[in-house]
Amino acid sequence: MTADTIDRAHELRTIITRVVRESTGMHERLALPIAQAVTVELQRRYGGQPLDVPAPSKDDRNQAIIDAWNLGTPVKDLGSKFGASRSTIYRVIGRRAG
Repeated sequence: MTADTIDRAHELRTIITRVVRESTGMHERLALPIAQAVTVELQRRYGGQPLDVPAPSKDDRNQAIIDAWNLGTPVKDLGSKFGASRSTIYRVIGRRAG
C-alpha cells in the first residue's frame, strides 16, 4: 500500500466518521469503528476502481432541508449544510409552508 493510498483511505474514514457523528450525535469513540468497517468494506469491494456515487435529487435535498428546518436548524446553517443559497433555502421552506 502506497502512502497516497493510505492517505486517501484515512481521508475517507475521517469523512465517514464526521458524517456518522453529525447525523447521529454519536461520540467519535463510537463512530470511528463504524467508519472503519465501512472504509474496509468499500476498499474490499471497490478498491482501485472509480466509484460513481449519484448526486441526490433536488427533491431529496429539498426534503432534507425541510426536515432539518422542522428540527429547528437555523437558515444560515441549512445553507452551509446543504450547499444552497439563502434564497434557495427560503424558497424550499416557503414551498412547503404554502
